[in-house]
Amino acid sequence: MADESTLKSNVFTDEGRLVQTEFAIKNIAKAGTIMGMQCTDGVVLIGLNSGNTVQNEKIYKLNDNTFCAIAGLFGDANRLIKYARKVSCEQKRRYNETLKTSVVCKFVAWKKQYYTQNVGTRPFGVSILYAGSDETGYKLYATDPSGTINLWRAVSIGQDSDGINSNLNNFISDELVSMDEAITLLLKVYSKVKEPTIELADKLEILKFSNEKKEYLTKDMVVQILQDNELVTV
Repeated sequence: MADESTLKSNVFTDEGRLVQTEFAIKNIAKAGTIMGMQCTDGVVLIGLNSGNTVQNEKIYKLNDNTFCAIAGLFGDANRLIKYARKVSCEQKRRYNETLKTSVVCKFVAWKKQYYTQNVGTRPFGVSILYAGSDETGYKLYATDPSGTINLWRAVSIGQDSDGINSNLNNFISDELVSMDEAITLLLKVYSKVKEPTIELADKLEILKFSNEKKEYLTKDMVVQILQDNELVTV
């Protein structure tokens, strides 16, 4: 019998499982950590790179109303980012309106799901967090390699996500917090799982997303947050 990981992505096992899709989801747990939180004044996205970087590797703009953070295979993520940007541009060109975040998620989810069920394809090995807004407020969505869409208050994906999500459940209250408070909270939760050092600031990408402004925090700003909350020592 063939090894489970070599089975075609569109072949169900006797138990009704798509093993290649499960394998892709499992591998996301080894990817660089991403975190997100819905806030009163926007959405926070945080990405942790595997090494020091001079450019964004984890957080990307899809359209004027949607940004995303990625965990998984960069090549797969790049294809989906280009696809999301393409459908967003087509919507803008045809109807002169920005594609809603929920619709962007659906397009990407359909693409992911399609690749789990066709001969000669494999699942996309990437999970994505989406920051956006609609008429009801700010939203944090996620899609996994199977094409499943989830709506979250706060979540982590990738390395150490089990521990981070467990701690998030203890830290989150019924009331939403501001983006500044959310950044501090997420970094505190991360510090419960892994002891941070000052070098962490070189690896972090942090985005504050709101309708009025999309702001990437600088290294100096991240260092200040870490020091002000006594998460690191100089």
